[in-house]
Amino acid sequence: SNRIVQKYDEHLSSVNDILFIDNNRRFVTTSDDKKIFIWDYGTPVVIKHISEPSLHSVPFLTLHRNKKWFLGQSMDNKIVCYSAINKIGRLNAKKEFTGHLNAGYCCQLDVSYDGNIIMSGDANGFIYFWDWKTTKLYNKIQCHKKVTMGAIWHPIKTNLVATCSWDCTIALWQ
Repeated sequence: SNRIVQKYDEHLSSVNDILFIDNNRRFVTTSDDKKIFIWDYGTPVVIKHISEPSLHSVPFLTLHRNKKWFLGQSMDNKIVCYSAINKIGRLNAKKEFTGHLNAGYCCQLDVSYDGNIIMSGDANGFIYFWDWKTTKLYNKIQCHKKVTMGAIWHPIKTNLVATCSWDCTIALWQ
């Protein structure tokens, strides 16, 4: 019908990403205003406002496979983790993934199908892999000559990873 049924307009700058959580009853939005908002689906009022002094812009979000957490690619070269159920929007300070360079880029991140590995692209053409439980860097692979913007596990062959880059290439990795 091409008509807006609900409009959400609390962010003060460009909205970067949106992610449904909590059995699709709520969704998360991020913006260049360095805020993360959590909304009830169908209600244009923010139910959780995340705006910490140390929070940078978070241009990419993904839901962990267990659906209990959502992860965000923060522009200060780390991946942050927040609760997606119960105390929604609570920062999990123990789940911070660092070591990659992504400041200034919206590098995709993904979670392995068993939920044990977090993966992210990098400004220097790497893909990084961290252990979910310990947050320790598991491995990094140089896969492109320029920024690795996309990194995602194959939906059926879970031992394959696809990457894409500003070097105009797409690669499959095993």
